[in-house]
Amino acid sequence: MSKNAAITKLSTRGRERERERERERGNHPRPQRERTPPHRASPWASRSAFPKHATARPPPPPPSFDPDPDPDHERGGAQRDDLKMATRRAEERGEGEGEGVPVPIRRLEMGDHAKGFVELLGQLSSCPELTEADFGARFADLAALGDDHLVLVAEDPRSGRIVATGSVFVEKKFIRGCGKVGHIEDVVVDKAARGRRLGQRVIRRLADHARAIGCYKVILGCNPDLRSFYVECGFVEKDVQMALYF
Repeated sequence: MSKNAAITKLSTRGRERERERERERGNHPRPQRERTPPHRASPWASRSAFPKHATARPPPPPPSFDPDPDPDHERGGAQRDDLKMATRRAEERGEGEGEGVPVPIRRLEMGDHAKGFVELLGQLSSCPELTEADFGARFADLAALGDDHLVLVAEDPRSGRIVATGSVFVEKKFIRGCGKVGHIEDVVVDKAARGRRLGQRVIRRLADHARAIGCYKVILGCNPDLRSFYVECGFVEKDVQMALYF
């Protein structure tokens, strides 16, 4: 018999004697547990395999309801944008002007020569009468500039006359990384149509156009008595305008 086998046999006899002594004392030996390798959870196991004491995310609180929210602070950004867009579209259709008749704002057209466009400009500054040919030639010059020169008009559907106008042209610069500046010019509302916010609508549309094509600002010059009008349109007074006439 080998040495290892003899040691194993002695060890086995020793354990048997120990069990006999336990039985004599009235004690029963504890059953030996089989040692098993630790179980490693599979990464593909279902969520039910995880211990129940694992913490779960609490449910989100119920949304609060305010029956009268502040339109400028309590509404979400998307709701404010929808409200502004609806208001803008209503203004473009001419709604809410106090006269009950929508006055749409659109681009200048060739046919506006016969609708009093030139005569309206005469309420702003010196503007001699233009022949249809002269008007058409200048219209073609401006149309060739595309979005870099926009002329808007408001046509009263009751009379078919142009009752408001304004223009914006784009100056391309080297500063501001080859930036662009919008210049608003020739804004005038017919005397008989004033007080209907046509001027504000024209200014807003011109400024929106300048922003949409990448201008970093729009500027204009005005008489001191019109300062409050342009402040209401969102402009601020800055610097001093200088002019040299020829």
